[in-house]
This record gives sequence, C-alpha cells and structure tokens, in this order.
Amino acid sequence: MKAQNTILPNNGSYLLEISILQKCEFAFSGKSHNELRTGFYYYSGSAMTNMQSRVHRHIRKNKKHHWHIDNITALNYSEITRVFIFNAASKDAECDLINLLSKLSDFTVPFQNFGNSDCKNHCPAHLLYSVNPIDQSHLFSLYHEIVLFIPSSRDISVINPISSSALR
Repeated sequence: MKAQNTILPNNGSYLLEISILQKCEFAFSGKSHNELRTGFYYYSGSAMTNMQSRVHRHIRKNKKHHWHIDNITALNYSEITRVFIFNAASKDAECDLINLLSKLSDFTVPFQNFGNSDCKNHCPAHLLYSVNPIDQSHLFSLYHEIVLFIPSSRDISVINPISSSALR
C-alpha cells in the first residue's frame, strides 16, 4: 500500500540496506584499508528527533563524515537501496534489531565496533553483512509497523503486517 505525500516519522530506529556493487576499501578506526565485499550491509541506527533529515543525510553522497556509516554511504560503489523505519521505537531498538537479525539469518559482523560508539548494550557492531538481501516479508512479520522508504523511487510505504510483535 503506497502512501501519498507521507513524511517519515519524527523519531524511531531505522535499518539501512546498503548494496555494495563492487569490492572496495574504506577508512574506519584508524585503518584505511578495510575491505567491503560485494553484497548487502545493514546498518541499524536511531533518531530521537528529525528522522527525515537523518535518513536523507545518510542517502546523500556529499557530506561531512560524522558517523562511521558515512565512510560507507559516501562511497561511489555503495547505494542505499531500502530504509526500514521502526516508528517511535526506543534508542535500544537499534541494538534489539541487530541482535535479532544476527541470530535469524546468514548475517555476519564485518567490522567489530562499527557504528556502536554510543551503544550501552555491548553490541559487537551495528553493521551486519549478508551476501543476499534481507527477506522483507520476514522482517515485516516480526514487527507491527514498519515504514519502508525506497530512496530511488522516493516512495514511502507503510506496512502493517498480521503479526502484532513490536520493538520495545
């Protein structure tokens, strides 16, 4: 179901799906030669205010690097293909999401401590890697309401799956 003229919620947690189109390297944690394999990277973050600005900033290529993820999203060989937004979820929801995904599928942690500098739950990282894209129907079945934003189309879909499970 497509939502016309819908703006993103003001706060919550989000999951960026980043497609790496060609093997490349990027700088992180004092090392300039961190290798990104082709495939899909999933970064979990939160915005307690200004969600729309945060998501659009992640999508832009030209930006000052503020967060670890900026080092990947600014690369020529990276493309944010989908953004899953968990409405009004707490800051801890980004950790819950990473922990759940790492148990459910063939996800691996590509770089220890990536994106979790403010994490209070001792997550190994807030970035996961998979050769294949996430099955969005499975993700939708786990959460009550997710806003799906597809950057290339600028369309926003609000998905209300049958399951009543929600991020706490």
